[in-house]
Amino acid sequence: MTEDPILLSLTAVFLFAIPFLSSLMGKKNPNMFFTLPIICLSVGFIIFFYLIMTQEGAIFGRWLFYLSMSLWTGGFFGIFFSWFQYSKYKKKKYKVRKRDR
Repeated sequence: MTEDPILLSLTAVFLFAIPFLSSLMGKKNPNMFFTLPIICLSVGFIIFFYLIMTQEGAIFGRWLFYLSMSLWTGGFFGIFFSWFQYSKYKKKKYKVRKRDR
């Protein structure tokens, strides 16, 4: 991956963008913490599966490969970041409830 600057830069962008957007969505609605990473993983898998099926015949195959790998990597790390954020949210919510009693 370090030999290809396009793949490296796209992956770096998605590694920061997906967890950031996921945390913004989770602050508005706690059920949305995991939505964006799961969507990214699914879309990345579907694009990669399409590339496997078409082999070299895909239009923009190289760019689709870059997109699928970047989405997959960002979504994978986004799941762990969302899990951390969600557990932090649950602890904060539990402490507030306990304090109110």
